[in-house]
Amino acid sequence: APWQIAVIEGGLSATYARGHLAPVNLRKARYYGRASVNELRALALEANANADYFLGLDYASGRYVRRNRAAAERYLCRAVSLGYTPAATAVLKSESRSP
Repeated sequence: APWQIAVIEGGLSATYARGHLAPVNLRKARYYGRASVNELRALALEANANADYFLGLDYASGRYVRRNRAAAERYLCRAVSLGYTPAATAVLKSESRSP
């Protein structure tokens, strides 16, 4: 599935950033991180629950994108509305961190 390719690219980004299994290469880490987010955004436009979930996690953690709580909640809530139940746990965790 296309969302799985985006998740794999995110994993490659982390591998190059941390130097696990491959030498540290920040240029490749940025490339794969951006590729992952761009693909997830394109899929999210098609109401893809998996893409919404992973984008929500990226925005919540600040991984590959600037941390943005509102965007994280928007994507995670949309994933829930599309029937992706693991996103409900992420939404609850996000809400429990509210001030």
